[in-house]
Amino acid sequence: MRNEEGNVLRRLRLVDVFRGGSRRDFMDCICGPLSGAVTDSSNIGELQKLKLGGELELCNLENSNEEQANGANIEEKVDLTHLSFKWSSNIKKEPDHYENVLGALRPPAKLQLLKVRSYKGAKFPAWMTDNSTWRHLTELHLVDCPLCMEFPEFWQLHDLQVLYLTGLDNLQCLCSGASNIMVSSAFGNLKKLKLQDLKSLNRWSTMEGDELTFPLLEDIHVKNCPKLTFLPKAPILRILKLKENSPHLSQSVLVSGYMSSLCQIKLSICADEAILLPVNEAEASVTKLKLFGCNMLFPTSQSRTTFGLWQCFRNLEKLELKSCDVLLFWPLREFHSLESLKELIVKSCNNLKVKPVNGEPAQGQLLPHLTSLKIEDCQDLTELFNLPPSLKSIQIHGCPKLKSVWDEQEDTELGTNTQDPSPSARVHSLPCLELFYINNCDNLPGFRDLPSSLQSLALYNCPKVQFLSGKLDALTCLAISGCETLRSLESCLGELPSLTTLMIERCKSLTSLPDGPRAYSSLESLEIKYCPAMKSLPGCLKQRLDSVEEKLLSHMRSSDPEEGTFWFLFYYLQAVPCVPVPIQEITNRSTS
Repeated sequence: MRNEEGNVLRRLRLVDVFRGGSRRDFMDCICGPLSGAVTDSSNIGELQKLKLGGELELCNLENSNEEQANGANIEEKVDLTHLSFKWSSNIKKEPDHYENVLGALRPPAKLQLLKVRSYKGAKFPAWMTDNSTWRHLTELHLVDCPLCMEFPEFWQLHDLQVLYLTGLDNLQCLCSGASNIMVSSAFGNLKKLKLQDLKSLNRWSTMEGDELTFPLLEDIHVKNCPKLTFLPKAPILRILKLKENSPHLSQSVLVSGYMSSLCQIKLSICADEAILLPVNEAEASVTKLKLFGCNMLFPTSQSRTTFGLWQCFRNLEKLELKSCDVLLFWPLREFHSLESLKELIVKSCNNLKVKPVNGEPAQGQLLPHLTSLKIEDCQDLTELFNLPPSLKSIQIHGCPKLKSVWDEQEDTELGTNTQDPSPSARVHSLPCLELFYINNCDNLPGFRDLPSSLQSLALYNCPKVQFLSGKLDALTCLAISGCETLRSLESCLGELPSLTTLMIERCKSLTSLPDGPRAYSSLESLEIKYCPAMKSLPGCLKQRLDSVEEKLLSHMRSSDPEEGTFWFLFYYLQAVPCVPVPIQEITNRSTS
C-alpha cells in the first residue's frame, strides 16, 4: 500500500472483510492518507486502487462475492509476493461461491507464496491449473479443501520449495497424469513437504514401477494418511515426522536407507500391539528421536527385547518418550546402546514402574554422556534406573509413587533426622549435578547428601519430604513450596554462601533456616510466605536484610489462605534450566 510519499505497505491483513464499517480509518491508521479514493463499500473492492506489495492476507471470504473479488484487481498488483485466502471453517456456503470468489482473485505473475484455507469448492478455478500462474511460486499451502476432485499439477511446479497439503479428501496421487520422463524431473527443488489428513492418498505417482525421487527434500511430515505405505526416495532427507494409527510407514523407514541421512525423527503411532522389527545393522545418523506411543519399539515383558533395533542409534543425542504404555520396566538393554545420549525426556508413560528384575547390563556405564533427565506424569513410577555421573540436570514432575531418585540419598528410616554425619567424606554418585527440580511427587521422604555441585534446587508440593542434607556452597537458587512436613533447614545444607535467590512458601512445619558467618552473603532476592511455624529469621539473615534488593516477608507467619499448586513455576524453570530465577519475577508471574 503506497501513501502520499510513495511508500509501499509490505504486509496487510484484512480480517472480517465486508462485514460492515469502512476500511478507510483502518488503512489511514496504518500508513497515513492513501493515494486514490477508498469508498465506504466495505468490501475488498476497496483494494482496487491501492498499491500493494509484499504480503496480503484476506480472511472471512465467505462475506464476499465474485463482483467484489473482481473489483480488488489482485492480478494487477505486481508487487505482491505472498497471498493468503481464508474462509471460516465453521460457515458453509454453496460450492459455486468458493469457486467464483477464488476464481476472481487470480494472483499476479510473480507470486512466490500462496495459501488457500477452508475452500469448499468442488474444483479449483482455472488459474490454479494454469502452469503460467506458478512460474515463480516457491511455497504452496492448501488446507481443508475436502470437496475438490481435481488439483494443480504439483509436480510441474519446478521452483516449488515448500508444499503443505492438508485435508484434501479426494487427493489420491501427487503425480497424476505424469509420464516417466516427467516424473523423473518432478519436485526437483522441493525441500519441505507436509501431508496431513489425506485419507485417499495412496501413491506418489500413477506410473507403474516408477519410483519418485525428491533430490533436494530435507524435511517431510506425514500425518494421518492411512493408505500411504511407503516413502519416495529422498537421498538427503534430514527431518522426518510421521503420525499414523498402524506403523506401516514407520516400519519401512526404520529398516531403510533413510537412517543413514536422517538427523531428526518424530514418530507417533497409536497402535497398541508391539511388532518385532528386523535388525537394521547400519549405524544411523539420527541425533534427535521423539516417540509418541510407538509400542513396537519396546519390550512387552522382561523376556522380550527390542535391543537389536536400538543398536543403530549410537549417535543419538536426544530421546523423548511419551505415552509408551507398553513400557512396564525401564528399557535398560535398549538404553545401553545409546552411548552418545545427552538428553532423555520421559512423559506420560503410565505403566512404567521399576527397573527390570534382572538388572542392568553388566558391561560399562549406562548412558555415559547423559546430562539432562526430565520425567513428567508417570503415575506408577516408583524408582529410576542407576543414573550416570555425567548428569547436570534432573527435573521430575507428577510422579506420585516415586520413592527415590538416587539410591544412597533417601532413607525412610531417618524420619526427621536431618543430620548427615559426614557429607563430604564420600564422593557423590552425581558429582556434576547443577539443577535439581522436583514437583508433585507425593511419596518422596527426603534427600540425603545432596551433591555439592548443585546450583539450583527447587522442591514443590512434596508433602512427605521431611529432611534435606548436603554442603551446598555452590547453590545460587533455593525454592521450596508445599513441603508440609519439612521441619528444619538449619545446619543441614551448609551456610549457602553463593545463594542469591531464596523462596520458601507453604511449608507449615518449617521452623528454621540455615545460619552461619558466611550465610546469605550473596543474597539478592528473598521471599518467605505462609510458614506459620517459623517464628523468627536466623540471626545472620537479619543482619543482612538491608542489603537484600528484593524481599517479601509480610506473610511469613501467616497461614496458607488457599491450597494450590504453582504450576507456572514448573514451566518457568523448565524453560530456563540451570539459571537462578529472580523471586520477584516469579512473584510477578503468579499475580499477572
